[in-house]
Amino acid sequence: MYGVRKRQRYLARLATPVPAADPEHCLHAPLPCLRFHLSTSADVKTDNVLCRDDGSYCLGDFGCVAKIPKNRKILADTYHKDDCCGSPDFCAPEAALANRDLRPKTPWLFLKNCIRMRTKLPLTRAVDIYSLGVLAVCLLVTGTFQESAARYAHRELPLPPHVPSALAQLVLDCTEDKSHQRPSAEQVLQRLDAMEAEVLAAEAKATAE
Repeated sequence: MYGVRKRQRYLARLATPVPAADPEHCLHAPLPCLRFHLSTSADVKTDNVLCRDDGSYCLGDFGCVAKIPKNRKILADTYHKDDCCGSPDFCAPEAALANRDLRPKTPWLFLKNCIRMRTKLPLTRAVDIYSLGVLAVCLLVTGTFQESAARYAHRELPLPPHVPSALAQLVLDCTEDKSHQRPSAEQVLQRLDAMEAEVLAAEAKATAE
């Protein structure tokens, strides 16, 4: 089972809930909800259907995942490349070092230097956070142009001014080249909750006035 699974329980809160009593229907149940919200998914499959602790289901896609042994780190040079999979544009640098096939086409100075200097980077749960950061760029800026999203994640392009500063900083933190500088899934949710609370408070104040 990929290391992403445990974090899915946290990050699934960000997706649309789809109650489903029968797990056999978990693949089909999200589709009406997606249509209702005028959203579509081009990659609906069992791997992307997440189950919450309350038994509801939702769709999610992390772009790139890695199999990580429980409670320990491993170095990319001892990692079996087949245990990393996904789209290169969503791939964290440590996963790209583990699997050559996951190295994106877009320029990435940090990765280039790591390869040149034969740097060893540990694979941790932060692989998921990096993918989440790139996905956020897709949602906020580039849409389905994931190669363009990777350019933002690699700091080749600055995030446009329409992205709120707090959210932009969170995206930048999630896509830090060094995994230990990225926030945890819990920290990401706490910061998103704080942003949401601020927006709701501002809306309530505007309504009262």
